[in-house]
Amino acid sequence: MKTDEVYGQQLEKQVECHQAAVEKPRPSLVPSTSERKLPDTRKDISKDIDAKKKEFNHIQSERVRINQIHTEKKEITKLFCGLW
Repeated sequence: MKTDEVYGQQLEKQVECHQAAVEKPRPSLVPSTSERKLPDTRKDISKDIDAKKKEFNHIQSERVRINQIHTEKKEITKLFCGLW
């Protein structure tokens, strides 16, 4: 009977030890899912930035082209108005 009590106490101590280990915060050896997704997120952001830069450059080029056409039309108009 005494051995049963000793065995029961040992089991209780083991359970308490395991519970304390589970409750104790510890750094994980395996990166969390959010940490694993971080490089993918960086790649996505980099791709988005590159796409926006490309779009911006295209829009800037289009703006310059339109301004050149507008300037040419003004010059042509001045020439024709000067002839009349």
